[in-house]
Amino acid sequence: MATTTRNFLQGRMNKGLDKRLVPDGEYVDALNIRLGSTSQSDIGSVENSEGNTKLVDLSFNNIPLGSNARCIGAFEDGAEETIYWFVHQPSGFTPSATDKIDIIVSYNTISGTTTYHLVSCDDGGSVNTTLNFSENHLINGVNLVDDLLFFTDNFNPPRRINIKKSYPQPTAYIDDPITYDDILVIKAPPIESPNVVSTQVGGQENFLEERFICFAYRYRYAENEYSATSAWSAPAFVPKPFDLSTASFLNEGMVNSDNTCDITFNSGNSLVVGVDLLFKEIANNIIRVIEKFDKSEQGYVDNTNYNYSFTNSKIYTVLPSDEIVRTFDNVPLLAKAQTMMGNRLMYGNYVEGFNLVDRAALPIQIGYQTSEIKADIGLEELSTSLSSGSYTYTPSGTAVIVPNSVLNLDLSSVQTELTAGVALEFSLLFNHQQFENDGMTSVPTEQTAGVLVSWSYILPQTFSSVTDLFNSESFQNAVGTDSNIETSPTGYCNGTTFTDIFNCALRNQLTGGNPTPVYEYQSGVTSANTSIVTLHTAGSSSIGFQFPAMRYVNSTVTPVSNVYEYYEITVQELFYQTVSNTSSLHSNRGYEIGMVYMDKFSRATTALTSNNNTAFFSCGDSVTKNSIRVTIPTTQVAPNFATRYRFVIKPDAQGYDTIYSSMYFYDPVTAHNYFLVEGENAAKSQEGTRLIVKKDSDGPLRNCVYATVLEKTVEQKNFILSDNEDFLVPGGTYLKIKVTGFNASLTADSFISPGTSSAVSGFDGFSPLVQYTGLSGTANSSGVFTPPTIPAGSIIKLTMEFTRLGRGDGEKPTCGRRTYDYNKQFTSQFDYDDIIDWFEGDGIASTLNDGTSYVGGGGSPNNVVMVTPVTNTSNNNYGLNTWIFNYQYAVRWFRDTGTNEIRFLAVGTEACGNSNKKESKAKVSWEIIRGGNVVAFETEPLDALPDVFYESSESYSIDALGNHSGNVTNQDIANDISGVVDTAFFNCFSFGNGIESYKVRDSAAGRTLALGNRVTSVSAQDYKRAHRSSDITYSGIYNNESNVNSLNEFNLGLANFKALEESFGPIEVLFGRETDILVLQEDKISYVLTGKNLLSDSTGGGSIASIPEVLGTQIARVEEYGISNNPESFVKYGPDSFFTDAKRGAVINLRGSGPQEQLTVLSEQGMRSWFRDMFITNFNTQKLGGFDPYMNEYVLANNTTLLPVEASCVACGFNSNFVISPTSPANFCVDLNRAAGDATVSFFLPTPIGTSSIEFDVDGTTYGPYTASGSFTFASGVTNTQAVIGITGTGASVDLNLTVSCPAPNDLTLVLATVTDFNDTSQTIHNQYSFVEGGVYQSPVQEFPVTFIYVGGVLGGGVVSDYQLITAPQGTGAIPTNGSVVTLGSNKTSTDTFVFNTTGGTNKFYYLASDTLFDENQIASVILNGTTFPATQTTVQPITGSFTAPANLGDFTYLYLVWDYRTPVETSLCYSTISAGDACCSCVCANGSSILVTNQGLGQITFRYTACDRSSQFVSLAPQSSITVCADATSVQLTAGNAADMIQSVVGCDCC
Repeated sequence: MATTTRNFLQGRMNKGLDKRLVPDGEYVDALNIRLGSTSQSDIGSVENSEGNTKLVDLSFNNIPLGSNARCIGAFEDGAEETIYWFVHQPSGFTPSATDKIDIIVSYNTISGTTTYHLVSCDDGGSVNTTLNFSENHLINGVNLVDDLLFFTDNFNPPRRINIKKSYPQPTAYIDDPITYDDILVIKAPPIESPNVVSTQVGGQENFLEERFICFAYRYRYAENEYSATSAWSAPAFVPKPFDLSTASFLNEGMVNSDNTCDITFNSGNSLVVGVDLLFKEIANNIIRVIEKFDKSEQGYVDNTNYNYSFTNSKIYTVLPSDEIVRTFDNVPLLAKAQTMMGNRLMYGNYVEGFNLVDRAALPIQIGYQTSEIKADIGLEELSTSLSSGSYTYTPSGTAVIVPNSVLNLDLSSVQTELTAGVALEFSLLFNHQQFENDGMTSVPTEQTAGVLVSWSYILPQTFSSVTDLFNSESFQNAVGTDSNIETSPTGYCNGTTFTDIFNCALRNQLTGGNPTPVYEYQSGVTSANTSIVTLHTAGSSSIGFQFPAMRYVNSTVTPVSNVYEYYEITVQELFYQTVSNTSSLHSNRGYEIGMVYMDKFSRATTALTSNNNTAFFSCGDSVTKNSIRVTIPTTQVAPNFATRYRFVIKPDAQGYDTIYSSMYFYDPVTAHNYFLVEGENAAKSQEGTRLIVKKDSDGPLRNCVYATVLEKTVEQKNFILSDNEDFLVPGGTYLKIKVTGFNASLTADSFISPGTSSAVSGFDGFSPLVQYTGLSGTANSSGVFTPPTIPAGSIIKLTMEFTRLGRGDGEKPTCGRRTYDYNKQFTSQFDYDDIIDWFEGDGIASTLNDGTSYVGGGGSPNNVVMVTPVTNTSNNNYGLNTWIFNYQYAVRWFRDTGTNEIRFLAVGTEACGNSNKKESKAKVSWEIIRGGNVVAFETEPLDALPDVFYESSESYSIDALGNHSGNVTNQDIANDISGVVDTAFFNCFSFGNGIESYKVRDSAAGRTLALGNRVTSVSAQDYKRAHRSSDITYSGIYNNESNVNSLNEFNLGLANFKALEESFGPIEVLFGRETDILVLQEDKISYVLTGKNLLSDSTGGGSIASIPEVLGTQIARVEEYGISNNPESFVKYGPDSFFTDAKRGAVINLRGSGPQEQLTVLSEQGMRSWFRDMFITNFNTQKLGGFDPYMNEYVLANNTTLLPVEASCVACGFNSNFVISPTSPANFCVDLNRAAGDATVSFFLPTPIGTSSIEFDVDGTTYGPYTASGSFTFASGVTNTQAVIGITGTGASVDLNLTVSCPAPNDLTLVLATVTDFNDTSQTIHNQYSFVEGGVYQSPVQEFPVTFIYVGGVLGGGVVSDYQLITAPQGTGAIPTNGSVVTLGSNKTSTDTFVFNTTGGTNKFYYLASDTLFDENQIASVILNGTTFPATQTTVQPITGSFTAPANLGDFTYLYLVWDYRTPVETSLCYSTISAGDACCSCVCANGSSILVTNQGLGQITFRYTACDRSSQFVSLAPQSSITVCADATSVQLTAGNAADMIQSVVGCDCC
């Protein structure tokens, strides 16, 4: 008989055919054998398949790991021949309190060395380890970047370890020495902005003067990873008092008075190794590094505050521009896929964001509300005087008396208001007064002139008196003491005291003497190196300040000759300011406040907004410091992820220019006003520009007034004609404006033009003397003059002509020609008391020789001599005889001490005789245009960007219970205390005079102030946790050569993500290759280009170009294969990639690279049906893939470990079938829609079921056992979002059909009624109501506005202004549930006018549960039968009170909620001892009746009544209004109108 032999030369298993049909050379099954190519031969042989060889036994502290320890992830480092294993033992490790141990371990195949990189037993909670591995969540994404091993498991946040770092290991199996933060990819930034205090120190340089500088810092971590920056501080900017410069016509007060910032920052925890201190200007995005502090080098202790003093600009490192949008690192919370590509870390199928639920997993209610805070700036100029000071710091020690060297400050007007935070602002102008010589051949010709010294003192506490202030240590130290001032000229400008600032401002050398120059050396009043002397008499209200003299020496090393310079004060301006920090929110603007919650890593929500989140400041608020207060009610609990929160703000408008004019004239011909605009002001508007009037000649405006520029023209002098010969109009650029609603009028004495005065001398040797008058104002009846003041901005023109025509070529013997012409125009820099004060204060004498001089014959011209001091006698030609008898020109001022008359005296050159050429002539003229009060305009602002919110510099902590801390009041939900925060936002500085500045100097080119440094926005959809299943997000770049590690930087501001096609399913695997990323989604294989994007032609016919991009085009394969849900099956080796697709029953091989690689379905090679069945049977289990490079085989193992499945709930009302047995229970979750009521479980069983039974468990409550069909109910409340139902069975298997109905809540009708007083008509308020169930669930707060009316529901002593019914199921919205705590609120918003009266329960609340419907005319019955409850939270808005609803509330039809806003009024009432009818019907008031008359109609009525004096009075009453009259009767009589419209009632007695 013939025999059949079968060989297996093909060496291939074939399970797809019947064994009778299997081709020759193939086989059907093989167990533990290998055919074909084996480890011993190439083909045709059969041998045992070798098993695995154990490489190492894992143990910890000599305790071996148990048999249930599993490798849940592995990584091969081929370069180092090292394998990394992630090992998890879920139970049985008994030394640990958790019974678990997790290990990251490596094994070097060359040396056989095993390294335990990280061991974790207990995170401190005795439940989980710090590594928190899970056998169901395999670690499929692992990458090694130099020494950093990154991994993710979709169960924990993405993590990484340093394989070269020695992590501490547990010593007692408890409290792992590492923390979660140690190994997270994300790195925490500083939680708060640095604290910045700006101060003023001596110094010429002020880098801060013209800049709005903000500060932040960031942390450096051990792997050279940098955190995101902290929040940025508010700008360190403190403006000076308002100062409209007459030189620049800009606000020189809008510069920073401080030049140093003390910055306090925190060193961070033990993971932080360095701190970078940063600064930027608020209006640009350039971030500069001030200093880099290494904690170890600096000796910094963890979590400790340190200080740094910032003064000026250095060469700073600049951070990348995109750092400003890196508000936090958006590292995913969870991620399933991971790869490295382009030196970037990438995650796919990730989770970001948070659900807005509280610690009880209930939705939070965003209910904060805003209110405006307006603080009076209280800018007041203080009275001062000057006096002489005695100095013993002199060359000889003999006292020297120096005029005007002592400033006397009178605080009498504010001595009762010396409160903490008040600022005293000093602005002083110093000039040379005299020298005292000591050994110099000649004193310097250069003298100190025009030294401006500014200083401010902010009261650190409240002082009871001026004496208390003077004696305080803080005041004396601020002025300077002999022990705290700088005593060396090189240190003057480093000091912080008033004395240091004064010394620093003086010239450091003087020239023009012999020797020259001389150098400042020491200063003092009584002796060398002494401070400003302060003077005060106890009990008085004034303080004096005597300023030091400065000693100049020829050499600071070995002084030989000296000169002492003493100074006088020529201008002094001192102000008292109630608010020292005048940062403010600009008036005539609306603002919207948002709220942002942050986790411990500063990952933040978008801006969350409430219903009452707006604020508005009117035009009249330009004089106040404006800010916004936010109240967080106890109904708003913080979300469970949040550790901090901050506010953000959005303005409705921004950007403007300020225009100033101190000269404005009315043209009677055109009936328009012309405003002179000088300097930059001329360029800030054009014809047609609409201006907002901020300040007119009377002061700041209290309402919104607008003006339009009709023309902008350049005019010549005196272009406006007038009959007034003194009317002087300067030429310049003018804005033509029709003045309406504001005042722009100069005073009657605005123009001073006394004309020209002249004198002629024809006597040989005598000079002409001009005595110029007309500068003294008008004398009163006693002949006493009141000289006009010279306000800042006044224009003064002085003309002098001295002429001697002469003959010959020189001096007197030949009577040579001499002329001098002086013609100067000045603008007053400050406010002065009179013309002499201005002349001296602005230093006009120094310009007297700037005219045009001519001397015949080439002779030398003579100087114009300013003769001082001011004389008060006319004797000897006013003391000018010395100059009258020589060639010298001279001028002098005269003031009559009796009449206060002022004269200006001018002496010309001497005459040679009385002929026309020999006589000497002198002419003088003055023209003064006194500046009016400055008129200020603003250009209209631009619309702000929509939905852009600016981040605050401040953030606040949240405790473990969800309470919000505040800077006014901390929220305490348990004790019904709302949190209150005064926000830190500002976008201008208010000067208290209507001027609100946001640009340096109000210059068009000045740097600008912004509301914040960083922005956020509101979300187009509700913010919540998002599963980006088909997206890829990526980090910054890693470059070890440049020491840049940005792998922790996930900058959402750069849109660092790529959305792939969602229809392809979730991303399961990412694998980075040379030019693309292989992406395996559940249902598709695709490729994402990296570093470029493809551009297609217009018809989509093909790619024509590529552009740079981090992640580019997704290119999908045409085959319908994916990886299902088994990323663990993916293996890459060489050009081959292997993975399974369980949904399609396939095992797949990709070979090659890029989109053109070859796809082969390995399971089609005779194994299709087998793999199909295997995948169907084991669809939801792990498919472990590996590659055997030795045998060149893909190794696939299927186990019984279930894949993790996201729990999902079925909707209530569903119907399902189950097969229940003792070994096959069922568990499922039902979504109950957060409804209050009973849910019914209906089940149907086959009949009969024998001895079998089923039992239900609903959230821990047992129902059953049941042996037949039936139903049961369970209660659901609004706190129940879901119910977990378990079903178990006994006996044989049972087919069960089950339906869970949705809860059926009871309908309840809320009747809302608001009761008000007649005399509160037209007032408004917002009512609120809500409920809390079980102390956990907070319902939404319902709010509605109420306007108080005259006529409504009838109620004795009041009116029902609002009555409404709302019917809905209990638990819906704010419809209370049984036994819940109901809260009523009265919320006065920024637009409301009614104020809840909390005194003695005047205003109160009522409630009543009833089955009777009372209409609005029956609310008195509700109040009579209801229960009253008072307001218990009365400190902040809203005012609230609470009651506990009846436990059987659902049994009633109506729940009445009443807001009673009536105020009881004491009055006399009728009474009777006979009967109630007698009291009601026979009532006669003894002394007049108060009668309330109401017109409820639509037309006017007129009535007559008899007054207390028996006179007849007629009253006309408008429709829908009422009035109370006092009548000598109990009724009134209608005289006109519809009788049905009039209602009258006696509301009181004895009013006469």
